[in-house]
Amino acid sequence: AALLSAMVMMGNFAGTVPAVEVHAAETALTIPKSYSSVDLGYTPAVRSQGSYSNCWAHAALGSVEISMIKNKVAPAAEVDLSESHTVYYVYRPVADPLGGTIGDYTAVSGETVYTMFHTGNQISDTEEALLGWMGPVSEDDFFDYGYLVSNHNDVSSYEGLNDVEHAYGNRAATVVDSVIVRNNQEEMKRVIMDYGSVSISYNSNAAYFDYEHSSQYCGTLESVTHAVTIVGWDDDFSKENFVTTPEGDGAWLVRNSWGAGHGINGYFWLSYYDKTISGGHGYRAVAPDKYDHNYRYDKGGTDNGYVNGVEKGNVEAANIFRIQNEKEILKAVQFGVQWINSNYSIQIYKNPTDASQPSTGEALLETPIQGTKALSGKYTVDLGKDIILEKDDVIAVAVTYSTNNPDGCPAAQTGNVGVCNPGESMYRVNGGEWKDCAGPAGKNFVIRAFTADVTEESESHTHDWSEDWSGNALAHWHDCEGSSECVYEE
Repeated sequence: AALLSAMVMMGNFAGTVPAVEVHAAETALTIPKSYSSVDLGYTPAVRSQGSYSNCWAHAALGSVEISMIKNKVAPAAEVDLSESHTVYYVYRPVADPLGGTIGDYTAVSGETVYTMFHTGNQISDTEEALLGWMGPVSEDDFFDYGYLVSNHNDVSSYEGLNDVEHAYGNRAATVVDSVIVRNNQEEMKRVIMDYGSVSISYNSNAAYFDYEHSSQYCGTLESVTHAVTIVGWDDDFSKENFVTTPEGDGAWLVRNSWGAGHGINGYFWLSYYDKTISGGHGYRAVAPDKYDHNYRYDKGGTDNGYVNGVEKGNVEAANIFRIQNEKEILKAVQFGVQWINSNYSIQIYKNPTDASQPSTGEALLETPIQGTKALSGKYTVDLGKDIILEKDDVIAVAVTYSTNNPDGCPAAQTGNVGVCNPGESMYRVNGGEWKDCAGPAGKNFVIRAFTADVTEESESHTHDWSEDWSGNALAHWHDCEGSSECVYEE
């Protein structure tokens, strides 16, 4: 039920990301003239990718590390995630522990460990591995490049690491959100303030680098060649501080992966007006033990899917899961949206009486959880109550999507390289009959259920947060659960 898109690689990174129309998110949040996650203590030590072309993994994991520190998952001195683990399992993924992605595969090249580490890739490929809980793991919990080349270099030696323990064990954090950020100053600044950083790509040609001011500016449209992590900005950084003069002042503070000896202790300034900047991702990470199980059918890259652009109106999409352990607590739902300013509504149906009609089950949420996502991406929403489920209970996790976008439904579906089996993903339009997504071109919805194991302690402390949740949830600029309006509160 999934895909990690095969991309045309260029230099240290990947092919050019298509341009997008800029739509600044509406918000009451005041953006300061300068900001630095470094000054706030959110950044770990600068890493070095050495001679390898795995900047894409460094950029993404750098954002995850910063989120871990910002969200107090671990102190900065203890945060050091394994790029080797991420690179390895992006190219050689393992089916998830619950079996929902069995039969899927990843459409990226890399027959040997050598080619994996010396081939550029997309930050989005890293996103899919991390949101699927294949990592991140700490540097000390996985093998380095030298060991991998010596022991697991080619496909024939893949079996040595082709197991759930290596791919999914020892998570240092759980990545719960990945927001897609366009190359728009206001949008990027808001995500940096909320998530701590944004991983992006740009053209890193040294001809555009000013060594006196550790600054970069390319004034022509060129292919991206490198991935980095933006951690702040300064609106007053002078336009005179570049090799050639951009159209205005202002620059991004960038954390690189070329060691602390490059730039300003590993950081440099990238002009707001650099013509090669491609929008990237903001990640949110939480403690690794917040959830125990990730029920899903999608393994990889997101595609618009056949529902998008065809079905318009209120599209209710559902993934149907069977609980596999004796007792679990349903804690949260993760889903993907393809368009900006997408409205959603979440409901859980338990044990449908008609397998072809998910809504014939018991509705477990007295009031559906509703909200609006200003940006496209994948988001996790806590349900606000502990829902106890037993082994073999069937739940239909349903997300109703609506948007003013003329292209149709914003629901995210998986790409073409995967398996969508009957009874896994279904949808209906405006309350009509349910349709099964299975078929020759079938694609699963990016809808997941996060559960926790029931222990004696958790069972005695279960709590219904619905009263606290109704209308009083803290709403970030992009995250409006529990409120009919998006109002930012600090």
